[in-house]
Amino acid sequence: MHIRLPLIAILSLVARLGFASDLPVEPSGIYKDIDIHLTVDTVKALRDYQGDKQLKVVNSIIAKPGEFAPPALYVLSSVLFEQGRKDDAVFWFYAGQLRARIDANICADRSAAAIVDAMNQKFGPPINQYAFTNLSLLTNTVNRVLAWEADTPCHYDRRWINLHGKNAMTGETNSLLSAPPEQWEAIRTRTLQMGGLVREARAALDEIAAFVQRAHA
Repeated sequence: MHIRLPLIAILSLVARLGFASDLPVEPSGIYKDIDIHLTVDTVKALRDYQGDKQLKVVNSIIAKPGEFAPPALYVLSSVLFEQGRKDDAVFWFYAGQLRARIDANICADRSAAAIVDAMNQKFGPPINQYAFTNLSLLTNTVNRVLAWEADTPCHYDRRWINLHGKNAMTGETNSLLSAPPEQWEAIRTRTLQMGGLVREARAALDEIAAFVQRAHA
């Protein structure tokens, strides 16, 4: 059975920077317990509101970022970039990316990880282009994001990413949603040490450094 899922619909609409006027049908079965309403409502508000109303939403995320799933942080970074707050946009883009990769590694449905690359491709190009022109900013941001990740409790439902996997798309109800909770901290640690933001940022820095060296050779 094919089911319509709120976050899938919201993020596909985010890709077009627009939203439908009504919410889709709630997910069913084991996916019904995944709580994404705060993130969905916040993403919609970020795109729909302007001026002081939008600023209020922005400040609410920054004040309590641990309450929001990574898609809200990605959209926050886009809004901040549009407002000219580019250094802040870089931070929240990489914060969202790091948490999204941790959540993807926790998710038992490996196909769900594709949403991380999709969000990076959607929101990343202008932010990365800006960050890569300032190596000091990029290095400092990576270090700040790692410290933020360590210090910021995760209060959102980390299973949000399951809604983007093949099992959710097909209505599969017999598969595990996530790795056992007692393994989550180890998965988080492995993500920080072996991949995700650190690997990508270091690769980008190495590429830029090599380019600079070639240019001055």
